[in-house]
Amino acid sequence: MRFSPFISTIVYTFSSLTRPRVVSAAASSVQQPFVTRPLRASMPSIPFLGALFGSSSQDKMSYPDKRTDDEWRAVLNKEQFRILRQKGTEAPGSGTFDKHYPSEGVYACAGCSAPLYKANHKFKSGCGWPAYFDSIPGAV
Repeated sequence: MRFSPFISTIVYTFSSLTRPRVVSAAASSVQQPFVTRPLRASMPSIPFLGALFGSSSQDKMSYPDKRTDDEWRAVLNKEQFRILRQKGTEAPGSGTFDKHYPSEGVYACAGCSAPLYKANHKFKSGCGWPAYFDSIPGAV
């Protein structure tokens, strides 16, 4: 069962806030704000809930294109294969489409040419990667 991205984000945020941290001797002499102590003490089970309801990188997904890795290597260049098939990423701001803002058209998958995003759904996020506020229904 999958929860909405909003719920997953909230659970992840609280589990990150309550995770134990290693503090150096120099930093331990500085008193921590009072707010973090009760917050951490009041939510000891949040990391467990995040693990229980969070999505896994090994979710069973079915892909319409059933090519083998060798077939994908024949179609994609080395960088595309690393990003599309091995869950890699490119450096922020280095991509071809980071500063590309057409008013119309469609962004498609580099591997199978499936339409993913409309050009008018793209916005400047400032993070160094292309960002879209919506996808083509059923594509992502």
